[in-house]
Amino acid sequence: MMIVALFCVSDMRAQEYFLELEKTKRGTVRKTKHYYEGHWVEVKTIEGQRLKGNFIVVDKKTIKINGQKIALNNIRKIRFDNNHFFCGIELTVIGTPIFFGGLLATAFEEGIGAKREDPNNNAEIATALGIGAFVTGLVILTNKDKHTDSKRWNISIVEK
Repeated sequence: MMIVALFCVSDMRAQEYFLELEKTKRGTVRKTKHYYEGHWVEVKTIEGQRLKGNFIVVDKKTIKINGQKIALNNIRKIRFDNNHFFCGIELTVIGTPIFFGGLLATAFEEGIGAKREDPNNNAEIATALGIGAFVTGLVILTNKDKHTDSKRWNISIVEK
């Protein structure tokens, strides 16, 4: 019990930092993205230097990647890793045969000109789940965080 209490107290006192990117258009914020400290990032600086790795917050205006400090106003482009990439591949690879298998089973189950009612809906459920998994996988694969240009995005460090 004492160990659980220690974890709760240390968790309550821990401060979390994250990068906040805000896209503004005509003075209003159109889109906001948050990336927690420790997230993989690829940064291109104004001088043309490229850095890849997990970022750590140094202070309100500086991050550190692989031991090298970078000021936020020195970032030209920034890209974050899409952690769900392999999940998207798995869903599309698994969803495709399930969809076609369910479609084939539905076709054979119903038959051409079948007159009897079949209370078993497993083939239809497999078809729906397969197409759902396939479409979800495609959405995940196309939802990559591309290079974000600092001219259009305001980059800041926020404490939670």
